[in-house]
Amino acid sequence: MFSFIPFKTTSTIEQTSESSLVFSRHLPSKRLFDPLISSETGYAVSASCDSVEKAVGEKASRRIFYFNEIRERFLAWEVPPERQAEILRKKLFVAAKTPKQILHLVDLILMLFNHCQSGFSDTLMESKSIEQLITSLVLLKSCSNAAKKLAWLIKLLISSSESLSKIPVYTEEVSKVEMDAFRRDSWVPEMSLHDYHELENSIIEKYGNADKIAHIIETVDKSDDIKMIEKQRSEVKEVECCLMRDGNFLQEIRNSFYISEWPKYQLTRMLDQIRRALSTIDCLLGLEAYEAKKREVVEKYTTTRELEQIISVIDTTADVEVLQQQYAAAQELQQRLIEDAAVLRDFQRQLCPTASPENPLESLQTQTNTTFTAIENLMERPNSGCELSEYKMNTEVCLGDFSAIAFVSALKRVFSHHQSQLDTIWGNEFVLSECTLLFHF
Repeated sequence: MFSFIPFKTTSTIEQTSESSLVFSRHLPSKRLFDPLISSETGYAVSASCDSVEKAVGEKASRRIFYFNEIRERFLAWEVPPERQAEILRKKLFVAAKTPKQILHLVDLILMLFNHCQSGFSDTLMESKSIEQLITSLVLLKSCSNAAKKLAWLIKLLISSSESLSKIPVYTEEVSKVEMDAFRRDSWVPEMSLHDYHELENSIIEKYGNADKIAHIIETVDKSDDIKMIEKQRSEVKEVECCLMRDGNFLQEIRNSFYISEWPKYQLTRMLDQIRRALSTIDCLLGLEAYEAKKREVVEKYTTTRELEQIISVIDTTADVEVLQQQYAAAQELQQRLIEDAAVLRDFQRQLCPTASPENPLESLQTQTNTTFTAIENLMERPNSGCELSEYKMNTEVCLGDFSAIAFVSALKRVFSHHQSQLDTIWGNEFVLSECTLLFHF
């Protein structure tokens, strides 16, 4: 059995005058719904009324086909949900003296409540609709099985509504019936296994050849047009919803046969294919969304060139206050890089769960950490001067980005112009140790 989530009630439909609920009994059954037919959506309403007449009047073995015909007609929204519910309520009112038809109508309403769109169920659970169903119940003999099942259906509708379930049930027939008196799948009419397979085949036929689904998958795999893939996804998702709805409908019917194990039927295989197609589409769209997010984050840093500005400042100053300002700027940049890298990791994990983890900001984080360390070292020697700052940047910060030639050039420039200052600060041994460092690299 399936679990069902209570529906939210919608606004109450327009009130129907008492005269429109009462029909002349000498009129042919086809004309019972003339007020509806003449008012709006004439052909669709008329066709729905005819299907209802056949569903409650045909022999049991064919009733399931008319049940399904009404279900698909209602799902197609040829008739608004309000009118769909009204058709059935009025038929209940008119058929009050024919308990057998009432029983079939209750089964039809129960089936649609389980397997039609939420608009129909919402309308059915409105307080005005419940009152009309109770009116039909009052006209029935309380001892009949039809009256008992209608009372059970009313109680089911009330209990499924968040708003109506909080108010007391004010009719004895409804209050005394137990919820376990009937099952949610008790609407399934008597039918043979042959009838079931005929019904299943008729439902499968509307989806066409299964190769169409394979073609969708192939088209998506070969396409790099994101807009086309997004459109394809909405179409595939719609097919998935229809397959799931039809699958639940057939499953509830199969449960009534008490067969321990059913073979995997074609609808299930089609649903598996559709879900694989959706998975493929989601991977493609997820990868594109992740790449777009990655570009956005990386470009944010490359456009502002914050790190280069910090390096440029500390390369030309030995002022402690200025270095402290750049130190704070580097700290702030470092923190933002950490946070954005975490955001990108989460984004990739959600949209591309099978992709290898990556950190597109890793290089920038490494450079920022190196710059951060260089500033700390410079602040420890506040009297080393601008030229020393330049030397420290060339040897400690930018060594990974410069070529060996650039490094030697920078080192020679410092030696030639500032040999006396270097000798004064750290002694002649400095030159020897730095040359040794150069040959080591």
